[in-house]
Amino acid sequence: MIMGTLPAHKLKGLSEDHCWTLFKERAFGVGRVEETQNLVAIGKEIVRKCRGVPLAAKTPGSLMFFQRNENEWLSIKESETWNLPEDENEILSALRLSYDYLPSHLKQCFAYCAIFPKDHIIEKQKLIQLWMAEGFLRQHTRNGMVMEDLGSQYFNDLLWRSFFQDEEKDEYNNITKCKMHDLVRDLAISIVGTECSMVKAKGADRILKTTRHLSLHCQIEVPTLNLEALQKAKKLRTSLLFGETIYRMEVPYNIFISFRCLHVLDLSWTDIKKLPNSVGKLKHLRYLDLSQTDIETFPETISDLYNLQTLKLLNCRSLQELPKDMRKMISLRHVEIKFLKPIYSKPQTGQLIHLETMRLTKMPVGIGRLLCLRTLGKFIVSKENGCGIEELHDLNLQGNLEIERLENVRNAMDAKKANLKGKWGLRLLCLSWSNNVDANNMIDNDESVLEGLQPHTNLKVLGIFYYTGFKFPSWLMDCSLLPNLVEIKLVSCKNCEHLPPFGQLRFLKILIIEDMDGVKYMSNESDEKDSVKSLFPSLEILKIYNMPNLEAWSRKVGAREILLFPCLRSLWIYECPKLTSLPQRARSSLTDLRLVGTNKLLLRSLPDFTSLLSLHIGGISDMESLPEDLLQNQAFRTRWKLAYSQS
Repeated sequence: MIMGTLPAHKLKGLSEDHCWTLFKERAFGVGRVEETQNLVAIGKEIVRKCRGVPLAAKTPGSLMFFQRNENEWLSIKESETWNLPEDENEILSALRLSYDYLPSHLKQCFAYCAIFPKDHIIEKQKLIQLWMAEGFLRQHTRNGMVMEDLGSQYFNDLLWRSFFQDEEKDEYNNITKCKMHDLVRDLAISIVGTECSMVKAKGADRILKTTRHLSLHCQIEVPTLNLEALQKAKKLRTSLLFGETIYRMEVPYNIFISFRCLHVLDLSWTDIKKLPNSVGKLKHLRYLDLSQTDIETFPETISDLYNLQTLKLLNCRSLQELPKDMRKMISLRHVEIKFLKPIYSKPQTGQLIHLETMRLTKMPVGIGRLLCLRTLGKFIVSKENGCGIEELHDLNLQGNLEIERLENVRNAMDAKKANLKGKWGLRLLCLSWSNNVDANNMIDNDESVLEGLQPHTNLKVLGIFYYTGFKFPSWLMDCSLLPNLVEIKLVSCKNCEHLPPFGQLRFLKILIIEDMDGVKYMSNESDEKDSVKSLFPSLEILKIYNMPNLEAWSRKVGAREILLFPCLRSLWIYECPKLTSLPQRARSSLTDLRLVGTNKLLLRSLPDFTSLLSLHIGGISDMESLPEDLLQNQAFRTRWKLAYSQS
């Protein structure tokens, strides 16, 4: 009111017709309740109670989806929940009504979300792991469904019922994040009452004895946490940290003796370097997050946590070793060791993040005994007994996996024992040799080892680093064996002279090739097969680094021309001095072009690329000016000014 220069404009509610459209979209349709005249009449009376508020119309609409007869609809219409006191609003009435009709298993999952701060972006995977840690999923697992899949089903149910919103999706169209509307969060808080506390770090001493679920909000001005202030909450089951700073924390030696009921412990983004031995007293602990900490080693007592399901160690740069007796932690399902992002993150910026984030050099003995394990971001092969690649054989791993130090795999038989071909849930796989081994003595073995590491056909993203063989394995040369690849990155495969026929991959969107000295052509396809009409049909991003002998995009294919890169949008060429032409078929689609340390002859065809929006040129020592034709192109001159003004 003080700052306003005009009177406030009060938004009116939607018309009844528009509210009915929202309600009807949720309540009726294929596979839902039949849209009869009686149900329509009841539904319109419910819509009138929503008073034009969209969320208030969508939520009960989702509720009616599950009510199959007229009596159930009438019961909801006549519910006393609509008659809240005047200080309550119509949205909360609709939300409470929808909550009242939730199945019991969804009620506890929803109420638990009161622990998240306002406007917090909720990660779906983390939320499911927390539900799992609290025991919300185990007792409902049925028909062989694993807890993670059941949790995903619960999440989708709550999303459909509008308890979650603003969902975000990954490149595979899977929902990964969401938010809660402020009023939905208020409802959750009113349900859990004093069992859930949200306090700031400096107010930790005001925690109630009845608190079971605690979220601490750490501010930059108060970066110190005092765990001793929490000790009066003897029945504490959840302790989560939220903040955007590294905060100082002292962990007293016997602190964990006071929290025997703890199921969830979050110490991420703290400066702790070690855990006290008393951590082994947390017999019920199922979720432990030490991400972004300076943790170096673990006390031996941590292996006593036989109920622990999730251990997060993302970006722990000082970590030297995992728990030595980790094989005893038989309930482990998710060990997130490093921050490994899919190289296909977004079409504009896709790249595989290959980070040496830790000093971790080997895996603990007998990790193959953890038969519940589903997530293991990183596996380091060792020649020590119990640390070989065969430990992966019985593990049903999902998501992302990076296997390092493959020079320690003895032979193809051991490689096959990893059973990568049977791991249908892997979406990203990185296979890496060390960069400092004697390559001359490893060539034959590397070829047979890589042949034995054939992944499942479901694989989406593949990275191969420092491979010394002269040829790629048969499962890469036959594109029908990995038909779903979306992104590929090859780094320092220096002895290979021919690339696999990546041009035949229908869904390949990103291709990154680096330090491959022997390659002369991006494609070795011939026109012998009539079926080959276009290559790289879906490729959007192509990045080529340090390819000193690359001469052309493809071999001469005879009289019939093959279509190359019809959808290419971004092309980066670095240090490829023998390449003298740009892919002409991409001239109408290419928007981003970078030429660094290349042959100046590449600039001749620049005027043909009429769709360019961004041009970066550097390291071309004998270039004196841009092509005259390019400078005279009025359309490009306009775009060049835009690109320059943004750089």
